[in-house]
Amino acid sequence: MPEEYNGKFLFISNVRTESGLVPSTFAYDTEREAEIKYHHEVEYGLQNADIILAHYMVVNEYGVRSAYLEKIIDNQPAPEPETEPTNEND
Repeated sequence: MPEEYNGKFLFISNVRTESGLVPSTFAYDTEREAEIKYHHEVEYGLQNADIILAHYMVVNEYGVRSAYLEKIIDNQPAPEPETEPTNEND
């Protein structure tokens, strides 16, 4: 982990859109600052139709994910059901 992240609360996001993957990390001195960023980004992500898949989370100063500050937005199309091959001799 980069030195500037030591002892900081991190907001981490990985967002995939049609144009590609956009990872980002922001460091904050307090958990509250990271939590505000988290809620702002999740709200934006839920309203943005361009997002295919997104993962947002806050990591505390010890590198542990905050369980209540983690969200996955999954707007991927459902996979097509597999069909059984047909035997034309039946």
